[in-house]
Amino acid sequence: MGSIIYKAKGSMSFSRERVEVYGDESVGVIEDFRRGQIIRGSTSRTTKKRSMDMGYAAELEYFLRLESNPEYYRQLFEGYVASTRATLKAAESLRTGKIVPV
Repeated sequence: MGSIIYKAKGSMSFSRERVEVYGDESVGVIEDFRRGQIIRGSTSRTTKKRSMDMGYAAELEYFLRLESNPEYYRQLFEGYVASTRATLKAAESLRTGKIVPV
C-alpha cells in the first residue's frame, strides 16, 4: 500500500519533498533530495548533500546517451508494451477469476 500527498501549504521550515519507505524491520526517509536516513533494527545511517539532486542532470545525460543508440528506443518500447500487457492480463485474471495467458 502506498500514499502520495502533495501539498502547497505548510511551513517553509518543513521538508517540501519527503519520501518514506517501510519494510521488514527497516525504514528509509528522503527529505528534499538532500538528506537520507536508513534505519534497520536498532542501527541508523544518515547521508546529507549540500544541494538538491532531483535527477534532472542524470535524466538528460541518459537521454543523450540513448540518442546515440536508436535501437535501444525500440527495446525500451517493447519492454513497456510487454509490461503493460502483463498488467492488463493480471487485472483481467483478477476480475474473472481465471488464468489468462499473456
